[in-house]
Amino acid sequence: MSLPRVLIIDDEPTIRQSIRQALRREQLEFFEAENGEQGLQLLDEKQPSLVFLDLRMPVLNGTEVLRRMKLQAASPYAVIVVTGHGDDEDQRECFRLGVTAFLRKPFHPIELRGLVNQSLQLKAYQHQVEALLKARTQELHEAKQQLLHAAKLSLLGELSASVAHELNQPLMVMELSIGSALESLAQRNYQELGESLERLQRNVHRGIEVVKRIRGFGRDTGRDEWAPFLPNDCVHHALELVAPTLKSRSLTPELTLAPDLPELFGDSVQVEQILANLILNASDVLEAVPEPSLRIQTELQEDGVVFQVTDNGGGVPPEHVAHLFKAFYTTKASGKGSGLGLAISARIADHHSGSLTLRNQPGHGATFVLTLPVPDA
Repeated sequence: MSLPRVLIIDDEPTIRQSIRQALRREQLEFFEAENGEQGLQLLDEKQPSLVFLDLRMPVLNGTEVLRRMKLQAASPYAVIVVTGHGDDEDQRECFRLGVTAFLRKPFHPIELRGLVNQSLQLKAYQHQVEALLKARTQELHEAKQQLLHAAKLSLLGELSASVAHELNQPLMVMELSIGSALESLAQRNYQELGESLERLQRNVHRGIEVVKRIRGFGRDTGRDEWAPFLPNDCVHHALELVAPTLKSRSLTPELTLAPDLPELFGDSVQVEQILANLILNASDVLEAVPEPSLRIQTELQEDGVVFQVTDNGGGVPPEHVAHLFKAFYTTKASGKGSGLGLAISARIADHHSGSLTLRNQPGHGATFVLTLPVPDA
């Protein structure tokens, strides 16, 4: 087992010797540097647990050495400044730069040993806290991913009836086409047989596309799988997902999509998830509206590409606005909403360095605005 390493950076040999002498009974391995440049080089080479640093040195002074160290709580070493020249301002600057302790010359060996033990214990505690924080951050990230997936599955659940309906139509056509094909084959009517087989093939492809969309929507992706995508394609794909629901409610969205929008970068399926959720929410609100209006718009603004989903469903009651993007908060009737849709949509937008906001007009309608930044060229 290797001994803890101590680096002494001081231009006075007697001070370096005094420190070593004071700590001679400790199980430590010592390295020495007579100026700041040598000290930084040894810092990289030896990776010490503890650094003694003088402030007034030739070539590179102690304060500049501290700035180059860029000390943080996660730094692998503790730093004790040992100086005979520092004033209160120097001490404040050293602590601002992250040193563990400040010791004035001349010092007593007992004082030095006590300070070393305290500094090493403090650094060990900081490492424990950092490790714990890292573990909790990872747990939070995993929980967030699970929540994202749960929201996606929740939305898929809302779409399941529509998907079943969308698949049912091509399956019925396929069944009729097969019956017609068998009858044409028995009658040796090859022209009708060919037409039946073509109709069968078209509807097989249609069913495959429906399944492919749903499978792609349910799949999780990471940042390493992000790719460029076109904003208006996301609108069209989201509309394909919710088309049966809109059709069952006799809703025809009014589209105003700006042409030639720049490509965005990210997870296009997650962006489609946001849009599909906003469109479904609007369609739910519009069920009770005599003359429903659903408008979807894209445009390029200063902050990036902006998607807007607008309905004339009366807007969001003011008492709900502050809680609208919180997880598990829903304004829908019991059993009709998970309370995850808007919360997860807002987090996806934030993950893409964008935003999801509400422009509310109580009594008239609501517009949800998704803004995503355009990547630098």
